[in-house]
Amino acid sequence: MLKSFRFWAAIVLTVILAVCLFYKAHQQKQQPPEAPPAASVVTVTTTAPTALTTSAPPLTVTEISTETTVSEYPNSATEPFLSKQKYEDMQRRVATLSADCPDFIGWLYLADSSIDYAVVQGADNVYYLSHAPDGREYQLGTIFLDYRCDRGFSDSTNILFGHNMDSGMFGDLRSWRSQEAFDAHRYGWLLTPDALYRIDFFALSVASGYDTLYDVPCAAEAWRGRLLEQALFARELDFSADDRYLMFSTCAADFEAARLQFTGRLVPMSAEDDFLR
Repeated sequence: MLKSFRFWAAIVLTVILAVCLFYKAHQQKQQPPEAPPAASVVTVTTTAPTALTTSAPPLTVTEISTETTVSEYPNSATEPFLSKQKYEDMQRRVATLSADCPDFIGWLYLADSSIDYAVVQGADNVYYLSHAPDGREYQLGTIFLDYRCDRGFSDSTNILFGHNMDSGMFGDLRSWRSQEAFDAHRYGWLLTPDALYRIDFFALSVASGYDTLYDVPCAAEAWRGRLLEQALFARELDFSADDRYLMFSTCAADFEAARLQFTGRLVPMSAEDDFLR
């Protein structure tokens, strides 16, 4: 009797063990394999304050073709020449912005610097401190011509305003406060819908934002004399009564309301001029 009971108990335990093993195997088969640890992902957001590629990027950078081509001539601010590729690039930008932005008046370029920007003119000297060329709010603003000056740069004295940024716009002017740096930036370019100008720079100066230099337009000769009185560095040019001048103006830390100014003479260029390389 006892032997029979042990036999059947062993049979029952064997069956129970078999059922448990089968159930466990079935459950493991249904479970998905454990996922490996997720790889860390780093999202890199590139921003550029002049050139105008920060949040809510302005039309000047993000919506204009900027195909990079290898230039046969390396643009230099020490020489009065412009590469054909850069000139054609500026022409494309001017054509696009002229069609889309009513306040757009030209494209400014200075080699060996970050200055490669649209220029606008508003109804005052405040609006474009915080707006893009197409009118969208944009914290870094847009370089703009004093609202009192002629938008075609026909006045003898013209002022462009731009922020003094860590990188971009007119922030580069801070690093030109040495004779060597000043001498390395002699020429710039301004392309408008109607004309191309070479800018022959001749003075880097510091003056108050309330100085009479900011009463433009005005008589060129007296204005130029006042500018040279404030100059940190200056170079000789053959000035004439017909000269037109263009000043870059940005904030400076020299004293309260100080402004740093980089000024040149506008030289109209024609198809006959040998300026393309």
